[in-house]
Amino acid sequence: MFPDSCPSARDIVSFVTERTRRPLIAMSGRRWKGADIGGLPDNFTEVPFDLHCGSYADAVHAAGGTPVFMPCTMAALDVLDHVDALVLTGGSDVSPARYGEDPHPAVYGVDDHRDDVEIALVHAAIQRGMPILAICRGMQVLNVATGGSLLQHLEPGDGDHHAAWDVDPGALVHEVHFATGSIAAGAFGPACQVNSLHHQALGRLGTGVVATGHSADGTIEAAEIPGHDVLAVQWHPELVHAHPDPSFAWLVSTATRSG
Repeated sequence: MFPDSCPSARDIVSFVTERTRRPLIAMSGRRWKGADIGGLPDNFTEVPFDLHCGSYADAVHAAGGTPVFMPCTMAALDVLDHVDALVLTGGSDVSPARYGEDPHPAVYGVDDHRDDVEIALVHAAIQRGMPILAICRGMQVLNVATGGSLLQHLEPGDGDHHAAWDVDPGALVHEVHFATGSIAAGAFGPACQVNSLHHQALGRLGTGVVATGHSADGTIEAAEIPGHDVLAVQWHPELVHAHPDPSFAWLVSTATRSG
């Protein structure tokens, strides 16, 4: 068990820490330039910053994990060698060029650099067999990275009011039903109420991707890759203030087992 019959204090601390530590959960972010961040002087206009929404870290910690913010550069791939799971976070739209389409007028905030980094993270994490929780944009990145496409725009008043940007971000606005036997059903039960902050959705499914959750209007709200520890959700569980959230609890539990 220990390197010799009389372990040192350092050996004991290392042994206990290795078996009791909270799993390290890496979270993708975005790169931003602008002196308006934190009231910085104007001469910081071209200085890059990596931005992360603190709600993801709060949700990870509440579920029993240790949050790790990743840089929005290819250096993020190196971080995967030292963590136990990955969260692909929300944000602006994936470039439609990634799935061979011209952009709809409502497409916004395309960031080719972030697309490059997160698509590379998807491939690297799947190759490692690393647990993944993909949230909103993250779900869309996962689908595009595996060869799928997106529905580029859902009108705010259509269907289940998916782009609910006129209410509190944590407001529960519609129900999602899950496929029996899916990871999502195991985490949430047969159905749950969700918030909804997306104007895009999955179109053609990527290779290996299976839809496991739908809203009443047929929009795909959860997806998985059978044979892999991958759960993708179209809503923002980190903003529904009922911690620990079931999807983050699933991620931390899976990361603990696989670690």
